[in-house]
Amino acid sequence: MRSLIHAKWKTRRAHAAVLANVIAATLALGSDAFANERAKQPTMHDLAAKDTLAVVRMNHGDTLRYRLKSGETRTFVLQETSAHIVERVRGGIVYCFECTLLADGQPIRLRRLVCSQETFYEPWVVNGVRLWFSSSQAIFKLVPIRYPDQHDPLDVDAVLALQDATLPICPQPIQPWFPIERHFIDVGRCYNGDDPWLGPYLGQACHMGLDINMPKGTPLYAPLDFDDHWIFSADHRWRGVRRWPNGDIWALQSHHVNQMLVPERGRLKAGTHYGEAAGKGIGSHQHSHFEFRLGEGVLNRGQLGGTEVDPWILFWQIFENDRAEKGLIRAEIDPVSPASTGQGVMFAASRSRGGPQSQGLRYYWTFGDGGSSHDPAPTHTFVRPGIYPVTLVIDDGHEKATQTQHITVNGEPVKKPALALAAHSTEPSFRPRPLYSADAYGTPVTQVPHTLRFVAAPWQTGGDAPPAKAVWLRNQGAGQLPVVDTPQVHYQGEKQGWLRYQLENKDGQDQRLTLTVDAAKAGLGNHEAAVEVNCPGAINGRQVFRVEFLVRPTADTKTVVVDDRDEGFYAPPCVWVGHQFLRCPERGHNKRYLSDGGRSEPGHSVVITPDLTAGRYEIRLPEDAVTGPATLNCYVRPRGADGPEHLIALTPEKTAKRVLGVFDFSEGNAGTIEIVPTASDGNQPAVVDALEFRRLSDR
Repeated sequence: MRSLIHAKWKTRRAHAAVLANVIAATLALGSDAFANERAKQPTMHDLAAKDTLAVVRMNHGDTLRYRLKSGETRTFVLQETSAHIVERVRGGIVYCFECTLLADGQPIRLRRLVCSQETFYEPWVVNGVRLWFSSSQAIFKLVPIRYPDQHDPLDVDAVLALQDATLPICPQPIQPWFPIERHFIDVGRCYNGDDPWLGPYLGQACHMGLDINMPKGTPLYAPLDFDDHWIFSADHRWRGVRRWPNGDIWALQSHHVNQMLVPERGRLKAGTHYGEAAGKGIGSHQHSHFEFRLGEGVLNRGQLGGTEVDPWILFWQIFENDRAEKGLIRAEIDPVSPASTGQGVMFAASRSRGGPQSQGLRYYWTFGDGGSSHDPAPTHTFVRPGIYPVTLVIDDGHEKATQTQHITVNGEPVKKPALALAAHSTEPSFRPRPLYSADAYGTPVTQVPHTLRFVAAPWQTGGDAPPAKAVWLRNQGAGQLPVVDTPQVHYQGEKQGWLRYQLENKDGQDQRLTLTVDAAKAGLGNHEAAVEVNCPGAINGRQVFRVEFLVRPTADTKTVVVDDRDEGFYAPPCVWVGHQFLRCPERGHNKRYLSDGGRSEPGHSVVITPDLTAGRYEIRLPEDAVTGPATLNCYVRPRGADGPEHLIALTPEKTAKRVLGVFDFSEGNAGTIEIVPTASDGNQPAVVDALEFRRLSDR
């Protein structure tokens, strides 16, 4: 009897457990359905610019209305988010997360890359609003959160941080958190190259925070005035809390503090040497860990609380403040407002500055539609609706700096002709900038917009001159483009007459300038000229582009290698990316290569331009170069843009032999290799590392 009763009891308990599970599942489904129903109801977020950074948590369909300091309002609608893995190697994962915003009526995609140098990016500026795309729920479908007990899971589709572009992220200048060696964070110094914000630690789980390798004992300074500060947890994690006059609360954290040098609790003044870094719980590398949280919950003594955002936002402002204090070069476009088609937009750069050795500023603008200007404060008219990246490069005679802002343009297409400039795809400075791209912070400016570059030796004249290059005069509007006037050449130095041009196809619709250079007239050295094109009767009828001409001594080069870090190597930003995983056994020539993530988007080819002695060359992949699984189409143009083209399919057989082919090259930089990724099964990434040019004989 007891056994029977026991059996019945077990059966009832099992039934109860099943029923409980069903009820729980039903409640969960109901809860999920309710959550999904809530998610379908868009939220309107109303924010006004203030003297501290704003953070907004948005779901798909949500609208953000943001009122600038000027009183103007900007509107952003979150349309979609996504994430995908760019490359998975034994040392880690490089991935991308994106969101699409409808910015004042026009769509723009923001692309963030993690575990590449683009992790540390210049924020987007759209219609006067500075935007940081901090995180997305889509990320955690790829890789989970590391230490979920210490970090709240993200319950929204995207977290954005924003500020009026005329304001810093807080009213007090943020001071260096530790001694600044350079205004730059190397992603290779983020633990094993895999621990920037949201980096997949060992390719397994997202790291919430930013690790920077540094020697044990590195001084830590308070970057702000704090109302309170303390150590929490066993591995010496420090938190400083600041309540701003407007009521916002920030918490800044540094972990692995070796020792504290000041008493805990109470106020802490900015600049105070409060501790020494990289001494506790550091794992395989001496490093410090940094976090940034906002909200009421950061007042807790424990780990959780507030909204976590990318600590890079802090370091970006630290670097900007330090550069300003030291008077270093900075390009900055005055914020713009939404524009209408057919109306002139005035641009300015009143807050741009040269560096300590400045010899005066020169300005180089492009407007994202083929238009350009060298004026300090140009006016430009957009003839089609859309969103345009406006880029400024300044040159102070010693170094260069750049910034890009985006402007939205609404209205109907203008039914008048409009002049724009274009060149061959092997001229990277004429390529349109992808809307989603963000410059990696602190990297040198290598491209001046709308520039043709020639290289030659001094003996070259006449038929031996570098091959001609062409600039096309396009009609961005409607109707017939008038015939342009005779172009004007403005030489920047004492040498004159070394640039020649010919205006061809004067039918209005297919006009182009063919340009050649004369080394004998130029002489040794670097030379520069601006070519002004005027098209009376066309919108944006005055355009200008640059020509650079390097005349160098005759070389007798046997072997030239062009690596992905060299001047002669161009890859579109935020398309081809490279990791610095210390645990990756195959890191390529000079310990880095680039991958496209299998996207195969049109117009994203890599351009390799070697500077060679005239002759016949075998093009090879260096022995330590990494090769990818995808097939590459390699266009070889040994005599410049108008020369013959040879199509090479980089098959596995060619990859194994590491020889692409043998070609004749002229003296200088006339020969160009263009690598275009093609779609492959499984959307596998293409890889580009370096090319080696071995001279077999004189031409």
